[in-house]
Amino acid sequence: MSSRLSGLFDRIRANGAMIDYRFGIGRLERLFFSKWLNPFATAWFNFRSFSFYQAICFPVYVYGRPRMFALSGRMRVEGKVCPGMIKFNADAYGAPSNMNSQSEIINLGEIIFKGGGFIGTGNKIKLAQRAVLVLGNKFRITDRCNISCEKRIEIGDESWVIHNSQVMDTNFHFVADLERMSVAPRSKPVKIGRHCWVSNTAIVMGGTVMPDYSILGSLSMINKDYSECEEGTFFAGVPAQPKRNRLCRIDNPAIENAVWTHFANHTGDFPLDGFSIRDL
Repeated sequence: MSSRLSGLFDRIRANGAMIDYRFGIGRLERLFFSKWLNPFATAWFNFRSFSFYQAICFPVYVYGRPRMFALSGRMRVEGKVCPGMIKFNADAYGAPSNMNSQSEIINLGEIIFKGGGFIGTGNKIKLAQRAVLVLGNKFRITDRCNISCEKRIEIGDESWVIHNSQVMDTNFHFVADLERMSVAPRSKPVKIGRHCWVSNTAIVMGGTVMPDYSILGSLSMINKDYSECEEGTFFAGVPAQPKRNRLCRIDNPAIENAVWTHFANHTGDFPLDGFSIRDL
């Protein structure tokens, strides 16, 4: 009886902490210490980057004081434009990095947004002249990431680039191959498919093609075209190699809540009977 009561009180305390976090003083604490929407930076960012007809909708909300070193290139949204559909330099609560750090952007090329998305703090986004960066709907670039684009980088719908990772289509320097007596191009396009997950401290190099629903493991480096691999391939290592098939990140809120509930009451695996990779 006492153990049941103790368990009940533990659940009440845990639920109380979550209620406070979402709706109580905890929410006020986050609002007070978070980066606030910067209306001046938001106006400058949008009217400097987008066409007038898209800029007046303010598709990008800018938070804090990011370092906008150059907005000489262009940006555009393909599809419906909504206010604040893209967050730039926004806090990601609970992320590993210091939220006081500011994101940086140097855009001499073109950024194409396929929909809404999120760019957190401490990131560096750099586009060279004539470079193209395509960001899919519901993309996430969380914190302390480096996106360096000299030719073309595509990040698919619902794909995440996580803490301290890098996506670069260039080596930045030319390398002389004295055995072949030649110099190879320093830049090759990058394509990250739909619903992919570039895990923390991973590197995506020029020439990479990641199939849809795939995962790149932490501390890995990928630099090859794996378009012939099946969806849901897990890559790991330096250089990364296919390690397992049919693994993907769960992003469906209903399924994720069901998984959380399951593991709160059970220790065994959660059954996925009847679900397909696109349900997740």
